Amino acid sequence: MDNKRRQFLKSGLAVGGVGAFAAGYATTTKHMVEGVVDGSAGAQTRDKHHGNSLEPEYSVDTHGNLIPNPNQRVAPSMCFSCWSLCGLRVRIDNRNDEILRIVGNPYHPLSHQEHIPFETPVKEAYLGLAGESGLFIVNCCVNKFGILTEITHFAAFFF
Repeated sequence: MDNKRRQFLKSGLAVGGVGAFAAGYATTTKHMVEGVVDGSAGAQTRDKHHGNSLEPEYSVDTHGNLIPNPNQRVAPSMCFSCWSLCGLRVRIDNRNDEILRIVGNPYHPLSHQEHIPFETPVKEAYLGLAGESGLFIVNCCVNKFGILTEITHFAAFFF
């Protein structure tokens, strides 16, 4: 076989492979572009970079004070999906009483590699969840699907 014919076959296979790939991912690419332009829900997102992510549970001002979000409340709870009875913080929207997110309670021994004492002030405990301090949080529940029926925003559960 001569080099021209071999090169022609290589080029043909490459073009065919790219064509098959493009055809297979056409719908995915279309949805991705629509999501970037119009938002994944078909409407413009609230923020260009953060999309429609949840409002923060609290913020920290320049003096180090913890400022809770007035649109949300946090209720401590427990998960009864298995025998571990993990401690939880349930974020609830004050406007419509929907559960927004379920995350580990910093006071519960199963939520941290080194759990904090119960005498720790709430401000200090919550500040320990932020930034680089939050790297030691353990959220490894294998039964997390036991409480999905309570959550309005499915994607908000994966902490």
